[in-house]
Amino acid sequence: MVVNDGAANSNVAHTSITVNPVNNNPVAAWFMGNGNIQGTAAIQNMAGWTAVATGDFNHDGTADVMWKNASGLVAEWFMGNGAIQATAAVQNMPGSDAIASGDFDGDGNTDVLWRDLSGVTEAWLMKDGAIGGTVSYGSTAGWNVLAAGDFNHDGLDDIMWQNTTTGAVTTWSMTATAEPLLTLVPATGGGAHTTTSDYLLHT
Repeated sequence: MVVNDGAANSNVAHTSITVNPVNNNPVAAWFMGNGNIQGTAAIQNMAGWTAVATGDFNHDGTADVMWKNASGLVAEWFMGNGAIQATAAVQNMPGSDAIASGDFDGDGNTDVLWRDLSGVTEAWLMKDGAIGGTVSYGSTAGWNVLAAGDFNHDGLDDIMWQNTTTGAVTTWSMTATAEPLLTLVPATGGGAHTTTSDYLLHT
């Protein structure tokens, strides 16, 4: 799990890499700079937990870590200066996976996209470390997230999907309410088109 702490020095971004071994036990951080490890720190034993998302969930300028345990409980580490400053339980999400994260509504808080076993997908719109609201997108079954990022330079992170059968690539260009405009790029090439869709990826 890689965490960008947002700090910079001499125009070089410094990134913290949180290392969680396969057995999900000791967690440690590498503090990076200029492509090299500048320091390390042991953080905490997290047996039974898996890191599912990273981002600035509480809008303090430092990347945080979201965890989920085997029972489905989701919790957060609020980080500062390379250490845990506070923790919070968020919500139980048994049977759901975090499939993307980004600032989907442009408020400066990293949001999290979840999908359950049936394909039903929703976004947690985070606000100061808590769920400030949710947006339901219906089913995205048959599609996988390729990437999340600000693909159109409007200050909001978008979501790129690929159909598991046809290979077609679709981008959700997110709006300030986290409701997407849909851009379809056919797998075989050709011109992309954008629609104002009610959500969706149904084929």
